[in-house]
Amino acid sequence: MTIEKINLYRIRVPLKRPYKIATAEMKDFDMTVVVIRAEGHEGIGEAMAGVPGYFWETPEEVWNFAITQSPFLVGLNVKKAKTHLLSFIGKNPCAITPFLSGIEMAAGSSILAAPVQAQEVPLVGILQATDKGGVEKEVGEFLTSGYETIKIKVGFDPDKDL
Repeated sequence: MTIEKINLYRIRVPLKRPYKIATAEMKDFDMTVVVIRAEGHEGIGEAMAGVPGYFWETPEEVWNFAITQSPFLVGLNVKKAKTHLLSFIGKNPCAITPFLSGIEMAAGSSILAAPVQAQEVPLVGILQATDKGGVEKEVGEFLTSGYETIKIKVGFDPDKDL
C-alpha cells in the first residue's frame, strides 16, 4: 500500500471553560490533524501537544514536523513510511503519532475503523472545583444536565485531595 497524498490541518478549539490538570490550565486544544490517502483509503490521526507533563513537544514543533516530513512520506509504501517515522520516536513521539494513526486507519486496522452503526456515548462531567461550595454547585449542575458519571480530578494538592 503506497501513500498517495497527505493533508495537514492545524486546529485550535477554544474551550467553554478552562480545563484544569495538575500541570496546567488549558484554555484551548491546539491540534495537528493528518489525513493520509493510500490506494483509495483514508486514515486520520491527530496530536495535541503543549500539555505540560504529557509531551515536551510544543504545538509549533508538531506542526513543523508534519510540514517537513509529509513530503518524504508521499510515494512510500506504508512499511517504509512507518520505519521512517519510528526513527523519530525518541525526539518527536507526539509528532509521529498522527501519521502512524493515519497510516493504520488507511491500512484498514479494525481497531481504528468507524463503528458499523451509530452508537451513543455518554459524556463525563469533569469536576474542577477546588472548594466545598464549588464542588456542590458543579455536582448539582452535572446531575441537572443528565450526567451519570463525574470524573474527579486529583493531583493539584495532594494534602487537600486526600
